[in-house]
Amino acid sequence: MTDQFSWTEWHLHFEIIIGVLLLQALYIYAIIPLREKYSLASEIDNRRLFYFTLANIIVYIALTSFIHELADRFLFSAHMTQHLLLILVSIPLYIKGVPPWLWTWIFQLKILRVIFRIFANPIIAFFLSNIVIFGFHVPWVYDLSLSNHWLHIVEHLVFMFGALVLWWPLLGASAQVQRLGYPIRIIYLFFQTLPMGFVGAAITFSRGEIYHWYSDLPVLWGLSRIEDQQIGGLIMKIPGAFVFFLFMGIIFFQWYTESERNNSSDSLEELVGQKEKLT
Repeated sequence: MTDQFSWTEWHLHFEIIIGVLLLQALYIYAIIPLREKYSLASEIDNRRLFYFTLANIIVYIALTSFIHELADRFLFSAHMTQHLLLILVSIPLYIKGVPPWLWTWIFQLKILRVIFRIFANPIIAFFLSNIVIFGFHVPWVYDLSLSNHWLHIVEHLVFMFGALVLWWPLLGASAQVQRLGYPIRIIYLFFQTLPMGFVGAAITFSRGEIYHWYSDLPVLWGLSRIEDQQIGGLIMKIPGAFVFFLFMGIIFFQWYTESERNNSSDSLEELVGQKEKLT
C-alpha cells in the first residue's frame, strides 16, 4: 500500500459505475417510455430529472473520487464526509427527483405501499434510521466493514437505506402515503439532530483512538490520528446539524407562506361575502 495521495486519482469500481448507470437508465425509462405508454403525465419534469441526475453524480463522486481514496486509505474525517454526502445530500435529491405520478405507479404494488406507509411514521423512521447510524459506528462493526470491499459496499447501501427512511416522512410525495404536517416535520427534524450530534460528540471528545482500521495507515498534512478522529466527529456533528436546521428553516418558510396565502384567501372571500350582502 502506498502512502502517496493524489487529488486526481479516481478508482473505477465497476459495481458503482454499473449501479449508477442502471439507476439512471431505469429513471429515464420511467419518465419517457413508461410515462408515455400508460399516460402517467403530460410532460417530463426537468427539475426532477436534474435532482435525480445530480444525486447519481454525487454518489459516483463520493464513492470513486479522491474522497473515496482519502476515506479508505488515509482519513477517518474523509469517511465521515463521504457518509454525509450519501445520507444528507444524495438521498433527499433521489426522493425529490422522483415525480409524484411515478411514486403512485410504484405504489400499485401493495407490499411497497405498506412498507412506505410504515416508513412515513415519524417514530418508526426516527428509530430505524438512527439504529443504522449507531450500529455502523460501533468500533468493531466499523472496522469490519472497512476490512472487506463487499462488506463496505453493504455498509454504504445500508446507510443509504437508513437515509431513505430518515427523509421519506419529510420529502415523500405520493397520494397513497400521507405526508407529515409542518409542525411535526420541524419537530421530527429537530430530534434527528440529537443522535447524530451525540455520536459526533462521542467521537470528538474521545481520549483515544476508537477506530483501529486507520491506526497503521499513513497520515496526511501533519494530522495525528486523534486530530483526524476529532475532525471527523465535528464533521458529523456540525455540518450534519446544519443540514437539518436548514431544512427546518425551509419548512418553516413554506408553512408561513401557506398560512399567509390561506389568510389572504379567507380575507378575500370575506370581503366578497360582505359586498354581496350590501348589494
